[in-house]
Amino acid sequence: MSTLLITGVAGFLGRAFAREFAAAGWTIIGTDIAAPENVPLDLLQSYHQITLPSLQLLETLATHRPDLVIHSAGRASVPLSFESPDADFASGPVVTANVLEAIRKSGIRTKLILCSSAAVYGDPQSLPVSEHFPTAPISPYGYHKRIAELLCEQYTTCFGLSTAVMRIFSAYGPGLRRQVVYDTCRQAIHGRISLYGSGEESRDFIHCADVAKAARCIAENSSMEADIYNVANGEETTVAALASLVKAQSDPAMTLDFRHQKSHGMPQRWLADIQKLRSLGFAPSIRFEKGVAGVLKWCAADVGQV
Repeated sequence: MSTLLITGVAGFLGRAFAREFAAAGWTIIGTDIAAPENVPLDLLQSYHQITLPSLQLLETLATHRPDLVIHSAGRASVPLSFESPDADFASGPVVTANVLEAIRKSGIRTKLILCSSAAVYGDPQSLPVSEHFPTAPISPYGYHKRIAELLCEQYTTCFGLSTAVMRIFSAYGPGLRRQVVYDTCRQAIHGRISLYGSGEESRDFIHCADVAKAARCIAENSSMEADIYNVANGEETTVAALASLVKAQSDPAMTLDFRHQKSHGMPQRWLADIQKLRSLGFAPSIRFEKGVAGVLKWCAADVGQV
């Protein structure tokens, strides 16, 4: 049986990783800043409430000697990175350096998977985006994710650590209370959809369960030599198509409009080339229509309107 340590285990993706790997028979150790009552303790063998960076992480590694670490702790908001880039840097590269250094000092031959973002690509001029595309961030968040990636490369090259990077595109699913899928579904529950932009903006959406599935595929099949993988569905969906889908699934007579306001630091179009991830055996399992229906149902329960 293998052991996995997840940083940020109480977060949206942290929970998804815990579900996926626990179902596959892994022993799960979790760290987060959250109080235990806000953590999926039923999936964990052990939970450590730690505010990273912290020397406690080295102690936790020495105690549990995990075979794999998934680093999913930290902020994940482009707007917040503009409001407080210093805090975003502290929760991104600084914490990533702490995790890598703790692994190095522990002497444990564990693997590390970093949760990065497609934000490192910025606003690509052509699609689909492959891992070989130049990085050109347009937000502090994107820059900080790229720095974290380079730290992984540094620790692999200089110290022999086994690392891999997941450049996650537009992850969504029940439990995430932000970003466009949630915003659209939440508005639909209240009877009207009014969104930023023109609706022609596009994203490559991937359900959180498939993000977790991709992580397990990488853990089990990647060479872990600072490898980088796009994690997405490999399908381009416009925001207008998303809004129309939510409208059809909730109330076809609902009002739908776009405010034609551009969000700072956000790309216009995204579509990922996921052939590198597919070569490891990955294939998305949740169709977008089904995934959106699940978020819509969760949103209805979340606002007490089931």
